[in-house]
Amino acid sequence: MKCNLLSADDGSDSAKQLVTEAESLFSDGNVSASEDLCRQALKKDKLNADAIGLLALVSYQAGNVDQAKRLLSQAIEITPRNAVHHYRLANIHQDQRNLDEAIACYSEALNQSPNFLAALVNLGNSFFQNRDYKQAINVSLKALDLAPKCIEAISNLGQSYLKSGHLSYAHNTLLNIVQHNPNSAEFRNNYGVVQQLIGDVDGAIKTF
Repeated sequence: MKCNLLSADDGSDSAKQLVTEAESLFSDGNVSASEDLCRQALKKDKLNADAIGLLALVSYQAGNVDQAKRLLSQAIEITPRNAVHHYRLANIHQDQRNLDEAIACYSEALNQSPNFLAALVNLGNSFFQNRDYKQAINVSLKALDLAPKCIEAISNLGQSYLKSGHLSYAHNTLLNIVQHNPNSAEFRNNYGVVQQLIGDVDGAIKTF
């Protein structure tokens, strides 16, 4: 009988390397090869949360929503302080319009990593979709403290100002977006709406 020359640490390191390769393949769109490497990694380290989390993304892309959520919950159970797993689970909930669950998961991701910009931006968007415009404004401002030119955060902020009736703030915020993205029909339309609301009809006509 042959001896196993791999220690537990060696197996774990080997699994980590496989997951790194799997993440690269997944980013390049090679989902099948990425899935194969994740499963190889789990044979070496069955508690590799990153492999489980990546398999969740594979499952979600294949339309297996429940399995994806189950796998991410498993990854969170193994590494509860890993903000990425909370963030990915939040993204699924947001896509499925489960906004309360999305907000809870984004908030937990930010508890673990307060400067997680993508989580802040998406949390602001979830609050906006949930019509909690005050929270959407607060979160979007925090995101802009980290990244002043983040278009997604500026857009969330401008839309939230508009929906909450802060027209002057909405005007200035959306003007900023249009100036930096003059070819975006969506941003121009939003800005034109604000111009109409403040009585600048001629300006709105030019914007539209």
